[in-house]
Amino acid sequence: MKRKFLFPVILCLSIIGCTKNPQVTPAGTTENNEKTVITQGLKGQNHIAPGVGKYRLIVKFKAEEILGVEKTRPVFSNQGATARAEAWGSQKDGSKKNIYSFTYDQVMPFNPDEKAAMLQGRKAQPEPGAFDRYAFRGMMYVREAPDMSPGDVLNLANEFEKLDMVEYASLEPVTPPPPPVTPDFTWQQYYKNEADNSDVNVRGINAEYAWSIGVTGAGIRIADIEWGYNRNHEDLIGTTCQEVLPPPNDDFKDHGTAVAGILMGQKNNFGVTGMVYGADACYIVSERVRGRAGGIAEGLTRLRRGDVFLYEMQAWGENNYAPADYEQAVWDITKSATDAGIVVVAAAGNGNQNLDGAFYDSYRARGDNGAIIVGAGTKTARDKASFSTYGSVVHVQGWGDWKVTTSGGGADLFNGGPNAQYTNSFSGTSSASPIVTSAVVAVQSWYKARTGQVLAPRDIRDLLIRTGTSQGSGGHIGPLPNIKAAIVALGGPDNIDIVSGATYSIVAATNNTSLLDVEGGGAGDGTKVNLWTANAPLGNNQKWIVTSVGGGYYKLKPVHASAQALDVSNSGTADGTQVQIWNDNNTNAQKWLIKSVGGSGYYTLSPACAPASQLDINGSGTANGTKVQIWTTNTSNAQKFLFIRQ
Repeated sequence: MKRKFLFPVILCLSIIGCTKNPQVTPAGTTENNEKTVITQGLKGQNHIAPGVGKYRLIVKFKAEEILGVEKTRPVFSNQGATARAEAWGSQKDGSKKNIYSFTYDQVMPFNPDEKAAMLQGRKAQPEPGAFDRYAFRGMMYVREAPDMSPGDVLNLANEFEKLDMVEYASLEPVTPPPPPVTPDFTWQQYYKNEADNSDVNVRGINAEYAWSIGVTGAGIRIADIEWGYNRNHEDLIGTTCQEVLPPPNDDFKDHGTAVAGILMGQKNNFGVTGMVYGADACYIVSERVRGRAGGIAEGLTRLRRGDVFLYEMQAWGENNYAPADYEQAVWDITKSATDAGIVVVAAAGNGNQNLDGAFYDSYRARGDNGAIIVGAGTKTARDKASFSTYGSVVHVQGWGDWKVTTSGGGADLFNGGPNAQYTNSFSGTSSASPIVTSAVVAVQSWYKARTGQVLAPRDIRDLLIRTGTSQGSGGHIGPLPNIKAAIVALGGPDNIDIVSGATYSIVAATNNTSLLDVEGGGAGDGTKVNLWTANAPLGNNQKWIVTSVGGGYYKLKPVHASAQALDVSNSGTADGTQVQIWNDNNTNAQKWLIKSVGGSGYYTLSPACAPASQLDINGSGTANGTKVQIWTTNTSNAQKFLFIRQ
């Protein structure tokens, strides 16, 4: 193809060459009928960022002005452009520094044949709708820039942008900015708590209790069979998670990543924390390689008596989803596994199937294979989620109504890149099952460490049913497991003594939602303590460090003002005496006897300066700003409090 050459009409020799094209090409096209990019507004955007010591410099020449790069020198498409390149930067004193004073590398990769063709003015046409690399043949790195000072690179970029043939010049740090820092989302993992700070009717499985007595899953191995997971997720790297039978592609890996986060997320200062992060191993098996039966068999080779196998699978039942063991082969292997002492936890499925219906008569007639079948319940009140399969053969429930915060899962909470994604809407029996699995692992871990033995699958299932928090409404899906209640039933510590040095929010029983709050976040002596709705996230003026001072007495220090302590004004004893914060002085006005109210989960607090009185909510109120005081001991809810560990 022949090329026309534009001859320069005039060259203005100055610091920057002033140019004028002798021929005007219609807007949006070039001499060769190539489309161009409108560049107005692309220039003048560069600046130096704090702390950046080295920059690359990208210069984008207009595509119609350039053919390519040959031996690190740009080759322009016409004599006019070549002349302007040589004239640019000429100095009046005779010194000369022009475009050819620098060397260049094209940003876009081209093979030798493509480069040779471009230099001859030829290029392959991209497929319709495909990315056109040739439109970026003028985008080049200036090779000398990383060895220049940031100021000199900026000045050079500005000079390049004075050229009409340059669309823009752009500074790029040699060391890129760090990726986004992942926030700490553990405060949103309400399912690990005993109760939600904002609503005591929102109950979790109380993994916090397990942690308070040193139980994190040690001694127990877990297997999880599903499609796969992201083994490079930032909250799972360094854990004991291991991929078994890696899947052929990444389909549905977010699902397994979310499950693994609930179980095994690292205990660190970002992301989420798995409820049994200390488990010996978590083998994640893909059912896509050898099939379900083959995958289960592969996982079982790695488990011992007392270990736990999670089935993140469902089977097609009566026009919708039922438990995976509806399939006879899965049921058969499961029975043998539980008979060998391996605990199997299986999702009931998201099909709203009534497993007590006639269609499932033959399924029930097989008998009990020892698995723990898990339904999906709601965060509040533990009602059956609308989609959850249910029936008498569903044993317990976990959270399943789009409220579960964990890793992966679609990045609707945070997206720090493919290996730093988090969700707060994981759901279904998919989220319910790892929550229940965490309870099983924690209880088994505690029992094994204490006795050297393990609980049989049916025994641990019965224990979780017997000690769980009861279901609300809907078809039967069973209670929500309660780790503390299960361990206490086995002879574990009732934990009526607050953990010294731990941080708590203190919830009033008057409405089971409002907290002890330091007024306005103040830190001065005499700042009042009132009742207030829980902030989201919880404010440090609503958190208290509770430290034993001996004899059952504790000191309570607000996190936001840790030099202060919860204090009875003037060491008073009269009903209605204001409770405040005051500089820590170790007097009896700052020592509180904390007692459990009959194992109900509530506590009373009596000041040493007035042992016949208790911490009290004025008038059993619930409104924001209600006075917190002391009052003669009675049995009202105004004197009962929940301690929610943070």
